[in-house]
Amino acid sequence: IEQKSVKPTIEKENASLHSRIQDMLVELGKRLGYRAVKEYYHSPSGFRWDVAWFKPPTVIPVKIFEVQIGGDIDKALLRLKHAYDLFKGCDLFLVALNIEDLRLTVQSRVSGAFHEIEDKLTLLDIHDIETLFRKYHIYKKLLS
Repeated sequence: IEQKSVKPTIEKENASLHSRIQDMLVELGKRLGYRAVKEYYHSPSGFRWDVAWFKPPTVIPVKIFEVQIGGDIDKALLRLKHAYDLFKGCDLFLVALNIEDLRLTVQSRVSGAFHEIEDKLTLLDIHDIETLFRKYHIYKKLLS
């Protein structure tokens, strides 16, 4: 009896969800007046972040997003820490599937090895991004 692995299917679904959330973040950034870049690559450092928002005319990002759909949370935090080191003052966002499941792990890391970013880091669930994206027109009307 041949048993098929579901791992490639799950990885493909995760990659698709990751890309979809990145696209939503880019579109939200544009709607809010930012220049939003997916897979922002900073050539001097060699680092890449999932999404970066820039407030025109600045060339330094003001918001950096890492989308975590599985994978190594420490690598995501390390990328955010490097963003903090390079772009002092930028806001950092970790967007994850089931952020509540990761909250204790993230909090232990940011109170320890990543303590510099503790006050700059915001944790968001992907469902928050999806809701904001779907209901943006309502929120915009409310906030304007």
